[in-house]
Amino acid sequence: EEKLRAERLGRLGGGDSAPDTSNEPDWFTASEEDIANEVLNNDKDPMLASFEKNRFQTQLSADDWNAQIMENEDELAPLSMVMKRLAILEDEKNAADKLLEEEYQRRMDNEDKYYLEKRKVLEEAITDIQEEVYMGKGSKVE
Repeated sequence: EEKLRAERLGRLGGGDSAPDTSNEPDWFTASEEDIANEVLNNDKDPMLASFEKNRFQTQLSADDWNAQIMENEDELAPLSMVMKRLAILEDEKNAADKLLEEEYQRRMDNEDKYYLEKRKVLEEAITDIQEEVYMGKGSKVE
């Protein structure tokens, strides 16, 4: 197995076939738990980790979170206006899309109507031509 691993590393450009001596798990043979621990414990900045944890805990407490929002209502007012404007724009877009869909449906109905009329004209023309040919040949025989 070690020989196969060395060959794979060689093909992948690993160069030497010496085993990796770093603390990182071997992605080929490590357990899922080792890989998860490595990914989740990427030596985060302790201050950032503390901030993230505190923010998460604050958000879990709905009363505290809502109280903070209400305390900062003046600072968040411009954001509220932006969100309202975005909602209005989204409503306008949806209304325009609905009009386009209705217009597309009317156009398809119009296409179907004229397609059927053209088909009827062509079928009548075929019938007339066939009758003329049949009558023309029939009169020549007599």
